[in-house]
Amino acid sequence: MLRQRLGAVLLTAAITVSSAAGVIMADDTLVATGDQTQESTQETIDLSGYTFENIYGSQLHQYLDHQYTFEGQNVPLAESNFYFINAFVELTQYYGMYYGTAEGFLDLSADYVDPTKYATFGDFLVSYAERTLESSLIICARADSENLVLSDETKADIDKMIEDLKTQAENANLDLEGYLKLYYGDACSEAAFKEVLNHYYLADLYTARYCEAHITDDMRQVPNVRYALFEAPESTSDDAAKQTAESLANELLTAAAGDLDKLEDLAQQSNADGFCKETNDVAVSKGQAVDAFDAWAYDPARKVGDIEVIYAPEFGYFVVGYLGTVEQDQQVLENQAVGMLSDEITAAINAGTYKFGTEQPYEPAVPVPASDDGSSSSIPVETSTVTPDGGKSSVATVLIIVFAVIGGVAVVAIIIILTAYILKKIRSGNGGSGKASDPFEEQKVVSEPEPLEGKDEVNEAEEDEDDDRKEEE
Repeated sequence: MLRQRLGAVLLTAAITVSSAAGVIMADDTLVATGDQTQESTQETIDLSGYTFENIYGSQLHQYLDHQYTFEGQNVPLAESNFYFINAFVELTQYYGMYYGTAEGFLDLSADYVDPTKYATFGDFLVSYAERTLESSLIICARADSENLVLSDETKADIDKMIEDLKTQAENANLDLEGYLKLYYGDACSEAAFKEVLNHYYLADLYTARYCEAHITDDMRQVPNVRYALFEAPESTSDDAAKQTAESLANELLTAAAGDLDKLEDLAQQSNADGFCKETNDVAVSKGQAVDAFDAWAYDPARKVGDIEVIYAPEFGYFVVGYLGTVEQDQQVLENQAVGMLSDEITAAINAGTYKFGTEQPYEPAVPVPASDDGSSSSIPVETSTVTPDGGKSSVATVLIIVFAVIGGVAVVAIIIILTAYILKKIRSGNGGSGKASDPFEEQKVVSEPEPLEGKDEVNEAEEDEDDDRKEEE
């Protein structure tokens, strides 16, 4: 459960084979092996005629096989390549925020949106991948300094994963070595990939131990707040929209008349009528909500039954009611602890605490030719998009946010990189066929603004209910 949660926290969305070593089915669903028992028949897709360029496009290859060192020791090429490939596919998934080639991938030759930071998206990829790689190496170094070792059970899991990969390779009409080289580059062998897995699991073990040590009792009991949001973000709302939202919030406050139950009923009705954007109860961990909400929830004078209207510029006007304290969900606590670890690792990277880098320069990526229908090789994107904190921001700002979050901690690379995504491209004829496709036609990763942190908890509860229903069936 912790490993799955860490993946979500660190934005490893769309990575389809977890550390449980799953296999991909014909409908792109995951059937896990290892510690899960569901079984089914694998889909057979012949990959014997495919090359690395068919899988990832023509630009990525030149960014591999650069020799990095960490604390004076060479980093195996298979390991650095693993993080570069993972970063490339991860960034390609952020449809609507990047320029894409006619092949359907992130255009590494395109000008970066903020030329004061990077010249091209290729330069951004290098910084992004280097940060995740260095994070992984730092966490493994920390694990070694604490004499952490993998258990026999974990080693058996890794062996099982290798066997599963052999089965996947056979189904693709390849041997294991060919399968690994296809997905991870020529430097990847069975032994090299097993070492990557060992490091991943060691980083995961250290992260789990860190969470256990840093989740304190005072983090467990947190304010429980009922809220109704009348949306009017400062960055996108004019004075009239703000006044309307404020009036609606005050009307609800007056109608509730200090009654929390009435506030709930009236807020739900307002939401159904299309006035209230969202209403819910949320457990507010310190520092995890927007400033105005956090300050109200943690006001020392706060008492059960308080109901007020507050303004948060990121979202608009909230009617908030104090329900008392509640025990925070364990996964949210793990999220907080991982954030603390992320801050520590990021600080170490920024301070240059560890000696890390490469002396091999990166040459600019060659632009991908336009498709047969004459369309541009780079598909333009909008100049603004929704940010994770709920406001509108430039693409450059969003990239910085994504970089900061994903680049913080090592557990950003799961075991098989986006196999279902790659299979989908092969089925659609876009696996190096030269056919043009719009890489932004799939769902954007960054969603519409959701206040606070309750959304993840609701989604996880819904997933648990779905799992329960499946077990009953």
